[in-house]
Amino acid sequence: MFDYFSFILMTSIYLIISCIRVLNIRKKGKCINFKRELLRCMFFIYLFAMISVTIFPLTIVITEDTSNEIKRRAYVNFIPFNFIRDYANIRSAKLFIKNVVGNIILFIPFGLFLPAIWEKCRNFPTCLLLGASTSICIEFLQWLLAICNLNMARVTDIDDVILNTTGVVCGFFLYKFIMHINKEGDFLDERL
Repeated sequence: MFDYFSFILMTSIYLIISCIRVLNIRKKGKCINFKRELLRCMFFIYLFAMISVTIFPLTIVITEDTSNEIKRRAYVNFIPFNFIRDYANIRSAKLFIKNVVGNIILFIPFGLFLPAIWEKCRNFPTCLLLGASTSICIEFLQWLLAICNLNMARVTDIDDVILNTTGVVCGFFLYKFIMHINKEGDFLDERL
């Protein structure tokens, strides 16, 4: 589920802060790399969309017996490929695509934007570590929100971390492919 309100709120706040930042840089007489700023803006909007899909909306649940409710909802899967196998056994192409392919696609922009914007992320181990860490943080937040009765629909799953990290790898190699095709050098070096 996508939470439009939180996405629009986070994006609006970011755009206001970003405009103030760019105006401040211009006021100081410094050059602005427009392409890099545009990519940075796109990256943060992507992050807000990812948060809106994976964390929000928050729903508060009030029950009489919270101990059983927490045990039922705060489900954690540490067995790799357990849910992926379950999706394959159900033989529902729609469910398989939504959960497996969706988790990969969700993190492809992460692996694509990071090296395009930040030079330190242009090596594979750094990009991989940041992507996996982000996915682990999201899974931890989903678990924490389930325990706090704020999000019933999420399961903390190692398969999501594996699939999200696979998406980061695909995005990173897509970035490398784009850079290989671009023979003119760094397409981000244009300054205004």
